[in-house]
Amino acid sequence: MKNKQMVRLATGLMMITFSLLPFLTMAQGDPPPNPCSDPTVVCPIDGGLYLLLAVGVVYGLKLYRDAWKKEKLTMV
Repeated sequence: MKNKQMVRLATGLMMITFSLLPFLTMAQGDPPPNPCSDPTVVCPIDGGLYLLLAVGVVYGLKLYRDAWKKEKLTMV
């Protein structure tokens, strides 16, 4: 009698465990959508754009100055 109760208890516990196992092993849900992917939402332009613009201006001035010096040396 005791053996049948242990088998039933073990079977019941295994059924509960295996029925709950998928819920315990579920992956995380989808990440929230990116607000910038929506065309109606305006995305801010970060300071990186201004940094690139400043570097471009400095590089252009350097090229202009080098060309001016080269021209000045060839005139003398």
